[in-house]
Amino acid sequence: RNPKAWRAAKFDELAFVGLPDATTRMQALVSRQVDAALDLRVEDGSFVTDSGGRVEPFATGNVESLQFVTAKKSPLQDQRVRQALNYAVNKQAIIDGLLHGYTKPATQYASRAAFGFDPALAVPYPYDPAKAKALLAEAGYPNGFDFPVELMNSVDSAPYEQLAADLRAVGVRVTLS
Repeated sequence: RNPKAWRAAKFDELAFVGLPDATTRMQALVSRQVDAALDLRVEDGSFVTDSGGRVEPFATGNVESLQFVTAKKSPLQDQRVRQALNYAVNKQAIIDGLLHGYTKPATQYASRAAFGFDPALAVPYPYDPAKAKALLAEAGYPNGFDFPVELMNSVDSAPYEQLAADLRAVGVRVTLS
């Protein structure tokens, strides 16, 4: 604490405790061993609030996305197919059901806090499976198509499983691996 600081300190002391495991951080928080914790799991939010705590999601966040290889022969080379995939996924349902409403649908590759984020692109593709099916048919894939998605080991697969279910509903058969 610096008594000559331009703004008075709110604490006499601040200690950082390294807890590498999310479960340990959450338990330390709800048992009042620590006053704040970073990088908790989304599913622990209600446990924290039920214990009298408060959850403050970071505005910076990550952007979860699928990256498509469009350099080789694939339905994904067609812009209408890529648009159809966006219309086919109920992003808000994934956020509400699996991410407990702690975020917003991404509209671009840059996160909201990143240099280069364009607020003019702040409206996400709406969930519209009928439009997705129409775009797929227009692109020559009225019965959909198959494509594999390779996930990194560190990601939570539940949102991607829901994404695959949404795509399956319009005829796109995704295999997660």
